[in-house]
Amino acid sequence: MKKLYKYRRLAGIFLLAGAVAIGTHTQAKDINKQDEIYYVVQPGDTLWSIASKHCTDEENILEFIHSIKTKNNIISANLNVGQKIKIGSRPHESQFPKNEN
Repeated sequence: MKKLYKYRRLAGIFLLAGAVAIGTHTQAKDINKQDEIYYVVQPGDTLWSIASKHCTDEENILEFIHSIKTKNNIISANLNVGQKIKIGSRPHESQFPKNEN
């Protein structure tokens, strides 16, 4: 009878450890979620004009343009009207703690 209790206890410990590991993995996955920001190219748009609309003062506009080109596999500066391009990402809203004041 003592052996049965010992095995039940050991199984319970493993189940609890597994549940904690799964919960931690799921939570870490949610933290990495980000909302992608897209832009639809309009007539007359250039990479520079798009970057200047979305680039902050703290960011280097040339690096921002390079980032846009990299994210969208753009080789040249040619854009097509109506083309949907990824210009960045922002953290998913669930990452921010809610202020309940």
